[in-house]
Amino acid sequence: DGVPLPDATVRVLRTESAATTDFLGAFTLTSLPVGVPLTVDVRLGGYASQQLAVTILASGDVPAIEATLVRRGEAVRLPAAELGGRADGNEGAMVMLPVDGLVHADGTPATGPVDVQITPVDVTDAMEVGGFPGPFAGVTPEGPAELIVSYGTAEYVFSQGGEELDLAPGMSAVIEIPVYVGRNLDGTEVALGDERPLWSFNEQSAQWVMEAMGTVVVAEASPTGFALRGEVTHFSWWNIDVAPSPAFPNPIPVSPPDDPNDPDDTPEPCENPEGWCASGGATGINADLCAAGMRGICTDMGFPPPPPPDPNSDPDGNPEPP
Repeated sequence: DGVPLPDATVRVLRTESAATTDFLGAFTLTSLPVGVPLTVDVRLGGYASQQLAVTILASGDVPAIEATLVRRGEAVRLPAAELGGRADGNEGAMVMLPVDGLVHADGTPATGPVDVQITPVDVTDAMEVGGFPGPFAGVTPEGPAELIVSYGTAEYVFSQGGEELDLAPGMSAVIEIPVYVGRNLDGTEVALGDERPLWSFNEQSAQWVMEAMGTVVVAEASPTGFALRGEVTHFSWWNIDVAPSPAFPNPIPVSPPDDPNDPDDTPEPCENPEGWCASGGATGINADLCAAGMRGICTDMGFPPPPPPDPNSDPDGNPEPP
């Protein structure tokens, strides 16, 4: 909601650099190494964690770092971890835990009551999408993905007595992530039974990693009526993403200014209801986000080009009379 967050802990992983935010949410990090990728970890009780990838290009040339945190979902208690069970979050998010599926950090089985917090993030919401962890880029089995386009993401956290738990080796859980974007890159509607890649977030490197495939299922509480169901082998942030190719096509043209010499006469924003906003940040299929200039420019993101004009039709595309 844009309110500054004091008392958040900010650390640069694998270094000694750390800070705490002041009442304005501001912080300063010092003694940062130069020329190497860094991961900035931001945490505050009651909020989902955030990790950002940063590189200091020259000594003293420190970029401004801005992090947005989203409140974690309300805790749901499972009475006996060893028996497994289902926990439901907001907007159709869900997790199904297997029997004897949880372990502590030392590998011992977790038994007794455990708390589950599921935090979905609506990637079409201009404010909420700021809590999307890391960049909109990732790694596929074939190599780096310069851009990933999200349909929705959610964080899954199991804890007991303040300690986070994870799945036991060899175990898998079923999760469902709300689908917030109802159209695909080609303009077709998301449909029951569609398959999409599932990506997990590596907090150490602040990278998304494609790990599995999921299937679109009905989810009545989801804004689109759909969720993506898949099996996962660990708990973290999970994301429904596609990696378009090419990653950054040419932008759809905007209407030119009437008077190029008038600095106040600017191009009209593009109106592309099937387009995606994409430029170094959030992605979403809502044209109003593009028009508002939230994060970037409207692009066709690989849409097929329009068919050539029919030589037997008039300028409006209507067939010429015989």
